[in-house]
Amino acid sequence: MIRSCLLLAAALSANPAFAQTTQTTANADVVSVPAATEQQAQIVPQAETTTVQQGPQWLAEVTSGYAKRDAGPSGLFAATALNRRFGRMYGRAALTAYRSTIEQIDTALPSTYLVGSVGTGGNFNNWVFDVWASWGWQHYGQIQTSQGPRRSNSTGSPYVSFGFDAGKILPLGKGFYLTPTVGGTYAHDRLLRPSPNVEFWPDYESREIAWTGMASMRLDKAFGSNRQHYVGVGASWRVTNNGLSVLVVPPMDSEDQSFSTRHYADGWGEITGNAGFRLTPSLRLELTATRSMKALAGNATTASGGFRLAF
Repeated sequence: MIRSCLLLAAALSANPAFAQTTQTTANADVVSVPAATEQQAQIVPQAETTTVQQGPQWLAEVTSGYAKRDAGPSGLFAATALNRRFGRMYGRAALTAYRSTIEQIDTALPSTYLVGSVGTGGNFNNWVFDVWASWGWQHYGQIQTSQGPRRSNSTGSPYVSFGFDAGKILPLGKGFYLTPTVGGTYAHDRLLRPSPNVEFWPDYESREIAWTGMASMRLDKAFGSNRQHYVGVGASWRVTNNGLSVLVVPPMDSEDQSFSTRHYADGWGEITGNAGFRLTPSLRLELTATRSMKALAGNATTASGGFRLAF
């Protein structure tokens, strides 16, 4: 099951003190994108227009959340990030840890991931963009058997991804902002496939590559005496060349005893709700919830909350 993991880092949305401070660090149940992560652009309602915003140059973030796949396992995630503003641009470094929500008959139990990423982006007259790259390590879960769980000889594998998104913030008046966005990601990972018979075959690590594209529309409403709070809703459609990965086992009497995998393309939708509240002049609370629909590998729900400190 390879598909975007609800863009886990989408929980790390932008902060009004920065031109644009968002990034997708992890994305994927196994091969990502949100998920967490993985990351997609989270447009702030207080859009920059003709002047560079002044104020704090640094932004520290901590976020945690919960992901649940329908009729499947659940997983927790946590992320921390540090952003630095450079005029209309920003730089970002982030670290995300999460547990995948994959569970199929031909894969091991859910893995745990530790993923680091770096990114940059900016806001130029309400045209916004983000680019990022991530590298991490997947630690395989145990393999469930009739005699109980067992460990594989393979303990884990590296995870690599990179991507971009770009959009336009359109002020609609009375505190409303509409933001269309397009983006794409590449992710490379492996899945541990338990051997159906360890006497004949060792456990198999399938090579998984996913290219994913997305288009989204987001509507935000800023409110408060200085429009320091906001609520937003968004909808997106995503397509990938690797929405589902299935193990192909050779017949025992076949001369070629090598495993292979069959990959299926997929398209699915996501609905997202966001809210941000300024608690003090430098501290904000950010909340996000996402629901996927019509995903070949199964739909999932993610909820997250975090704090951002500007200094």
